[in-house]
Amino acid sequence: MKYKFEISPINQKDLDTVNTILSDWLSKEEVDHYVKSIENIISKSTSKPKFDSHYYVATFEGKVVGVAGFRKPNPKLLEFTTTKTPAELCILYVDKEHRGGKGVGTALLNHIIKQAKKRKYKEFIVRSAEKLSDTGWGFYDNMDFDRVGRLSPPEYEKVSQVWVKFLSTTSPNRS
Repeated sequence: MKYKFEISPINQKDLDTVNTILSDWLSKEEVDHYVKSIENIISKSTSKPKFDSHYYVATFEGKVVGVAGFRKPNPKLLEFTTTKTPAELCILYVDKEHRGGKGVGTALLNHIIKQAKKRKYKEFIVRSAEKLSDTGWGFYDNMDFDRVGRLSPPEYEKVSQVWVKFLSTTSPNRS
């Protein structure tokens, strides 16, 4: 059965559910960080978001079931990029009741890639902590992202896998 999701920019009324979704995956400190960052972007909707950050939610039957966002990359990730205009997937999480092949993650990822292309980004970079190796890592492999390296302490706070995907049909040429 194919599910139909609506994807829209995140707004204030979505934050309680987003907090719940993130709490299934992340520590309280990480959840608080993301929610505060999103709140700051929502409250400053008339100015350009910090790091050109953009967040979206997927809804199914009126309920938020997933959240995703992208931005200009963390500087520590730039060593893995090839173009001058990469974007970073900074968040992609799905409600526990809507995981596992229902298409929420795929729909969100495809939507934010489309939004990144509209903003002239040429490359998408993803980092995912080792604690998510049983869930997220296979997803990015299946979505045709290429593994390009790993981050690890002390240079980086967590052991993480890094992937990239080029967003244009032309070969990367640092443009």
